Amino acid sequence: MRGPLALLVLALAACSNEGEAGSCYRDPDNACVEYGKSMGGAGKRLCSSFKWMPGEKSCPKENRLGTCTKEKGTVTEIVYAGPPNNYSAPVAKNTCEFKGGVFLAASADAGAR
Repeated sequence: MRGPLALLVLALAACSNEGEAGSCYRDPDNACVEYGKSMGGAGKRLCSSFKWMPGEKSCPKENRLGTCTKEKGTVTEIVYAGPPNNYSAPVAKNTCEFKGGVFLAASADAGAR
């Protein structure tokens, strides 16, 4: 009985160290995806060509237009105004929906934080 319990404790300890929380900012898309600790390792690997920022809720706060949720609700991107695509909220919404996502506009004060 002691052996299986020890294996379970080791497995749970290994799972709790899957990665650090962080976010991936993709300059060409003006978008950022936040990853919790459980997906941080995978997120960091996916972000190898872009800017990885460690920490919970580390996507930039300035110029947020809203979020685009894709892939059946598993991926939520934060979409920003400004270069290189100079999105407005309506354009960001259309782009998100064209790609099969659901757009949720940022509140009026959220983009300024």
